[in-house]
Amino acid sequence: MSLLQSYAVWNNKGGVGKSTITFHVASRYAETHPDQNVLVIDCCPQANASMMLLGGGTAGEDAVLANCIQSTPRTVVGYLGQVISSGSGAPLPDPMSFLTHVAAINDDMPDNLYLLCGDGNLEPMAPAISGAAAQPPLTPGSQPWLWVHLILRRLIDDVVLRYGDRDWLVIVDTNPSFSIYTELAISAVQRLLSP
Repeated sequence: MSLLQSYAVWNNKGGVGKSTITFHVASRYAETHPDQNVLVIDCCPQANASMMLLGGGTAGEDAVLANCIQSTPRTVVGYLGQVISSGSGAPLPDPMSFLTHVAAINDDMPDNLYLLCGDGNLEPMAPAISGAAAQPPLTPGSQPWLWVHLILRRLIDDVVLRYGDRDWLVIVDTNPSFSIYTELAISAVQRLLSP
């Protein structure tokens, strides 16, 4: 099976509905395509798309917090932190160690919907991501800037490779700015949706 399509939902203005669009498109597409898998990657420190997917209100906030406070967070921060600290030559961690099966938390959601949860620590982590990208190449073939900018794209490729019993659709929610983690989000996808 394969990656059907990948989208980032981005606009430099806040409050235009990026997280709401991500939530509705991902959940409705998963509902109407039960033979495919849908992955949402939440690259916004507010984690609103994650909260909505995981139940909304206090239940959604509690579920996001539960992912964030684990010793290795089951969030975008946990994944980025592990990959960056391991270095460019290290094998990628199993993506399912970081993804949340949404229906396991919110039984109103389709069973084929997965989430790399947002995390409020994404903004404080930005200097570490930028620092890793700015490292001088240690060998002629190493390209730290490119390696860092393709971390989330490699995550998507790894999910499709390891768990390719079904086709995958990927939607990435972003923050209303253009920080380093927004660059990673946009570098990871094939298409950009700008509401």
